[in-house]
Amino acid sequence: MHAPATPPTLETLGLRVLDLSGILQTTLNLEQQITLFTRAIHNDVPINSLEYDNPATRLQIRYGDRTTHKTSQ
Repeated sequence: MHAPATPPTLETLGLRVLDLSGILQTTLNLEQQITLFTRAIHNDVPINSLEYDNPATRLQIRYGDRTTHKTSQ
């Protein structure tokens, strides 16, 4: 069980966005970007897993352990 997520303050939000942008620009590899993104946001958005599925390119990326709760679009 994770602790409740604490949103960044307005003073620190810009720095967090800048940090995340810098992290994601270190690679063009989508799998590595998802791993880096998940690690970077973990303190702000505690998640157990992340799943990316693009049938058009037959690309499936799974990070972490899937649980019973699921959010999708």
